[in-house]
Amino acid sequence: MNEYISIALNGEPDQESITQLNELLRLAGASADIYRNEHYNYLALTIKYDKEVVEQKRTRGAGRNKMQSDRACTYGQVLAMLKENTAQDVAAYLGMSRATLFRRLKEYKKNRRQLEEIFT
Repeated sequence: MNEYISIALNGEPDQESITQLNELLRLAGASADIYRNEHYNYLALTIKYDKEVVEQKRTRGAGRNKMQSDRACTYGQVLAMLKENTAQDVAAYLGMSRATLFRRLKEYKKNRRQLEEIFT
């Protein structure tokens, strides 16, 4: 799941600096780009990274591996399943615990709100 960090800029950035920053960020599994919001007339340096990749690099791969589920579902599909089934049944179908199911739903809502704040 991708995460974003947005930093407001005062002036036009140097493209060479952005290229150098991207070379450094690539080592950490991230990338940088300039986001221009025409409506509010501002520039922002947006850094995109995959939280799981960063966590893997930070922990050196130590600890238990995450289970991979072949039953991937969208957020909407999970909400629909929760209306018809118990949380325990939905979590079992997805191959995770009930607590993990609710934690992932909470993370998704939090990340969705952050993205809406960045791009509005």
